[in-house]
This record gives sequence, structure tokens and C-alpha cells, in this order.
Amino acid sequence: MMGFLLTALSAMKLNSPGGQQRFTTSPWAVLRRTVVIPASAAACVLMLAASEPAYADCQPNPPANGQTVTCTGPIPSTVPIISAATDVTVNINADAQISGGGVLISLGLGALITNNGSVQVNAPSSVGIIADSNSVLRNFGTIATTGSNALSAYTIGDNVLLSNEQGGQISISGDLSAGLLIGLGNNSALTNAGRITLNTFQGGGLFAQAGSGHVLTNTATGIIESNLDQAFGMNAQRGMDPGAETISCSSIKARSSREARLRMAC
Repeated sequence: MMGFLLTALSAMKLNSPGGQQRFTTSPWAVLRRTVVIPASAAACVLMLAASEPAYADCQPNPPANGQTVTCTGPIPSTVPIISAATDVTVNINADAQISGGGVLISLGLGALITNNGSVQVNAPSSVGIIADSNSVLRNFGTIATTGSNALSAYTIGDNVLLSNEQGGQISISGDLSAGLLIGLGNNSALTNAGRITLNTFQGGGLFAQAGSGHVLTNTATGIIESNLDQAFGMNAQRGMDPGAETISCSSIKARSSREARLRMAC
């Protein structure tokens, strides 16, 4: 059975932007009960390290309820976009880059985040974007992680859409790291119509970890490719709650000197 990192996560507590405690034990601990696909992907990135600088001028920041944040480059800013405000829209322009460690973007319910620029997660145990209930992330630009146990984007609520659109690129470098991940909640969706490149040992591209009613789709234009062994293109956790995940995939590629496993329910 594939191993995965649990050290220092079992006692971790993740708080939503509003301060509500989400869970007190590592959600990755349940992966040993995976029914469809062996446990893998990434260790949970709940170690909220002090944030490194974010390199884009994002205003207003922090946003209030219903406001629109526009990020333009290349003016540096040291403040990530962290707010409990609801119904916030974030537009990251093509010339903007948000880069650092810790959590780069985290908002309240109903956020709409559109990335045409670059989100760079460049520290271990860090998260690019945390999406709460009824939120949407659409990536037309680049999202990249560097370092172990890092996540590009992660859900903590119901009815969330995380989508790598056609022309969008997600690059994962670092063991036990993942691209788009459903962490908490039900009835969410992960979609890849662009390219996801995995340079990770036991990391993954699209992963539904908990809950039920999720839909994972790799469209006809979507490519998930691995350059290392034991990476997971699409992975779904079952056995925790009633209900099933729907998985649809198109082009999954493996490049490896050995077996290069891209495991999925296809």
C-alpha cells in the first residue's frame, strides 16, 4: 500500500475565514480506507505557515462582502487575499503573479476567482486557493506548486467548482502534493480542460477525498501527464459517506523509466 505523510497533521486544526473550526484530525488519515483507488495523492496542506510575499497589486484587499478584487502586475504586495467576506469576485489579470507560502487566497462563501495570470505556491505545506461553499475557481493561466505537501486549490465546503480551463496549466513539483482537491463537503466538481503536469511521488492531479456526490472530469481537451512513478491522475475516495463519485476522463499520459502509474477509475 502506498504510503503518505501523516506526521504533524493528526492534531492540525483548520479554521475557515470566519473562524469556524472545520476539523481536528487530518482528513488524509482516512485514505487507508479508499475503495476504488489505492491511497495516495498528497498529504494535507493544513500547516498554515507564515505567508511569504504575494507579488501582485490586488485591490481592494481585504475585500468586503460583494466586492470585486482586481490583481494587476507587477507591483509587489506583501498581503495575500484573506477575508471572511462573502460573494467576493477576484480577477487575476494576465500580468499579475501571486507567489508565496502559507495560504495565498482564502475567502468566504460564494467566491468567484478567475485566474488569467500566475499563482505560484513556492513553499512546502502551503495552499494556493481555499474555496468555501458555493465558490468557483476558473484557471485560464498558471497555477504551480513547488515543495512537498502543497496544494494548488482545496475545497472546504459544498457545491464548489474547481476548473482548469482550456489553455490553463497546473504544474505540481514536490512529493505528496496535489492539483485540485475536494477536502470537505458534498456535491462539488473538479474539471480539467487544460494541462496538469505531475512531477511528484504519490501526488495527484484531481482528487476527491471526502463527502459524496462529486463529479471529476478530464475533458476531451484535458491532459494529465506524469513524469514520475506512482503519481495519480484522478483519484476518488469512497467508503466514508453514502453516494458515489462520477469520474470521466480522456487523455491521461505517463512518462517514466519504470511503470509510471496514473491510477484512476476509468
